[in-house]
Amino acid sequence: MSNKDDIESSNEGLIDHVEAFSETFLKLALTTVTKKAIDISSVLFNTIIIYVAAIFTLLFAAAGLAWWIGDMINSRAAGFFIVAGIFLVVTVFIILTRKKIIYPFIRNIIVRKVYE
Repeated sequence: MSNKDDIESSNEGLIDHVEAFSETFLKLALTTVTKKAIDISSVLFNTIIIYVAAIFTLLFAAAGLAWWIGDMINSRAAGFFIVAGIFLVVTVFIILTRKKIIYPFIRNIIVRKVYE
């Protein structure tokens, strides 16, 4: 009878250990997912702030450049059209290269952040 009692008590102990292990594993997984979510959201928040600042910088730099070119050629309207043409060329370049350069670049950044 003692063998049966020993086996039952060791099974109960094993079941307790498996339950504790499962709970610990679940908590670890939840903690890892939470950390990844916090890391990604903080990078996203910082990126948004940087992009907003960059947009304002680009806006004022473009306005200044257009004004300066306009003064150089004695036509402010032409200066603004020249700067608009520069932006049009840059935009077309970005559109044409987005699948080969921009998407892989962004994808690699996101994957690197997820597995970091």
